[in-house]
Amino acid sequence: MNNHSGFSSPLQGGLLYRNQFVLGPSFVDRLKNWKRIRLGRSIYLTVHPDLSVIRETGGDRSITLLGYMLDPYNEASQDADIVRRLIRRFSGLDDLFEHTFSLGGRWILIAQDSDATRIFHDAAGSRQMFYTCRDLTKDMWCASGSALLAETLKLPQDKEAVDFIHYFYHLDKEYWLPGDSSAFRGIRHLLPNHYLDLETGLPRRYWPNKKQETLELDEVVKRASQSLKGMMRSAARRFDLALSLTAGWDSRLVLAASRSVCDKVSYMTVRTTEMPENHADLQIPAQLLRKLGLGHDILQSPETVDTYYERIYKTNVAFAHDVWVSEAQAIRDYYSQRKVAVTGSASEIVREPLWRDVEDERFTADGPARFMGLDENRFAIDHFQQWLSQAGQTYDISLDTLFYWEQRVGNWLAMNHLEFDAAWKDILTPFNCRSLLMDLLSADKQLREGPRHELYEKLIMNLWPEVLEVPINPHKKKTFVMKIKSFLRSKIRG
Repeated sequence: MNNHSGFSSPLQGGLLYRNQFVLGPSFVDRLKNWKRIRLGRSIYLTVHPDLSVIRETGGDRSITLLGYMLDPYNEASQDADIVRRLIRRFSGLDDLFEHTFSLGGRWILIAQDSDATRIFHDAAGSRQMFYTCRDLTKDMWCASGSALLAETLKLPQDKEAVDFIHYFYHLDKEYWLPGDSSAFRGIRHLLPNHYLDLETGLPRRYWPNKKQETLELDEVVKRASQSLKGMMRSAARRFDLALSLTAGWDSRLVLAASRSVCDKVSYMTVRTTEMPENHADLQIPAQLLRKLGLGHDILQSPETVDTYYERIYKTNVAFAHDVWVSEAQAIRDYYSQRKVAVTGSASEIVREPLWRDVEDERFTADGPARFMGLDENRFAIDHFQQWLSQAGQTYDISLDTLFYWEQRVGNWLAMNHLEFDAAWKDILTPFNCRSLLMDLLSADKQLREGPRHELYEKLIMNLWPEVLEVPINPHKKKTFVMKIKSFLRSKIRG
């Protein structure tokens, strides 16, 4: 596990803080060769050369896009086209959010009018943002990573947060920080479904904002299929794609959505040093891709990570994960950062994550803490409780779904993407689209949950039925059956 420290070498190869940015009352002079954009009298952007920036103005309004957006219903649209449409459509900052609901990609928008500046990100918060607390820092600063922000402002580590990371590390090598916390004093993390008001320095929830539609299964399948296909076709027009395939449901559905562009996509699986040759996540993709007549890139993680690469990787992100470094190096060595990764991440939001106490239908902060083995950790419970007290009206989005969306996806997945910016050109999660997630969540939860996942099965049948000819997660089905048999035997003995 990495204990963040400064990196004094030159920005060799552009890997240091790759795809990151800093926003504040001045440019960051030490970040040589980074792009510099002035957004207002006291708002300055310093942006890594590899991170795209698009800015459009209209009257007293402006929109600045960091990253990229995809419009699944206008597949030929480029970032500039999408931002121009947005600047024409929104009449005020309050109605801009809904105009982004149908858009995918990995992005942050900085929206300004004569009265305010607001910053918000994609549905999953995968282009993440940290910001400073005004009660501890005089000026308002924001950045894509807490390490970069702390290094820029010379802020110390937060002892409670660091102690929590060490505690969680021994339970889960893919640890993540709860709530809006960070590893540094005076720095907070903006969660999905929230925007930051740059004038007040405070986050505000903007979604859920109304009751969601209730849709019949056939309508959900129709809408979601169109969105997923459009997302893949739009991405394939712009990027050289590599779809990460396992034995599971999420990547199988993304594979099905890639049917019309499969000749333009590389399909890959990373074999970690601990993964046996007969592992389902290796064998099932290989078997399936052979049936479909598609190539399969198998990337072998190195047993020993390059020291220089590891040093940059762990400088880019505070307390970066040891468990991911060799996988990231394998990807970078194989594809040389020419490709955009396509993953099935964020799909778990839909498959009804149950993080409440099984015996108690109420959602409390203790439920997810107990689920994660953190039921005796005050730091986690306090942050979960703070989130719960501020959740507000969730309409018909269940609290455990919203918790998983904002905490697990908004923290763990966002951190994963920031770390893997040192491996890929960029990362695409086709499920990272609010209207798509809303459509999928409108289906009855019994159709979304396992072990059958009927909604996903019908989506795949509609998109590319042949991809179901090879079993999905056969190893997990065996484990599930064994658990059921064990449970029944214990009941009989009892």
